[in-house]
Amino acid sequence: MKGAIIKMKKGRKTNMMNIGMYDLNKNDRTILERILIDMKTDDKIYNYKNYNDLVKSLERLDLIILEMTLWDCDGISLARKIKEKYKDLDIIFISDNLSRVDEAFEVKAYTFLQRPFKEEKMANILCKLHKEKERKYFVIENKKEIIKVSEHDIIFLEGYGDGTYIHMKNGVIESKHSLVWWKERLNQVEYFSPYRGYLIALKYVLIIKENSVIMEYCSEEVPMAKRKRKKVKEIFVRYMKMQHVR
Repeated sequence: MKGAIIKMKKGRKTNMMNIGMYDLNKNDRTILERILIDMKTDDKIYNYKNYNDLVKSLERLDLIILEMTLWDCDGISLARKIKEKYKDLDIIFISDNLSRVDEAFEVKAYTFLQRPFKEEKMANILCKLHKEKERKYFVIENKKEIIKVSEHDIIFLEGYGDGTYIHMKNGVIESKHSLVWWKERLNQVEYFSPYRGYLIALKYVLIIKENSVIMEYCSEEVPMAKRKRKKVKEIFVRYMKMQHVR
């Protein structure tokens, strides 16, 4: 199941967040700017009023704070289009009412804020996002190259003998370390073993089937022991509930 081992693509390196605000009112923008000043981050804010300008900038953004009801399009429809191409781009919806909150989470929004919201709540959300985006790196040394691997990009691991195949968003690489070695160093809350010799990242679980788990970003199915199916579902549901700030 290891697939082809390919050279990793280079990604954008950043120690801060690029935050896009689309069609927010002046009060919302002022609150956000004040929070970021108080947090003393290096975050950059980009304010968009035009749909085309936003679309052109999606590649560089880490977070979009989006008005639910837009003057030129529907916020939910826009978020759905964005998520189709940029699955890792976090979206926070802001609205005056809660009538469409379920739709917001259907498109995998990070969270939803109803006006008027407290600055403290927005600050807590941004702090949580920053912590989640603090990436832990591993250095993988093979015969011909040394590769820096971000834990954030690991979809699942497949053990073999004394080594491990690391399935990532942009390829598969081989590690001389055993699966046990990886288990000891990865965040235990973020990973689970559905079958002997496999370790999956819960955030990338797409579908839980009868005997396997389908992961995002790759076409392969990870096997799952029947006796673990109930446990996998429970852990996945609990994990997903933890991810949303309500």
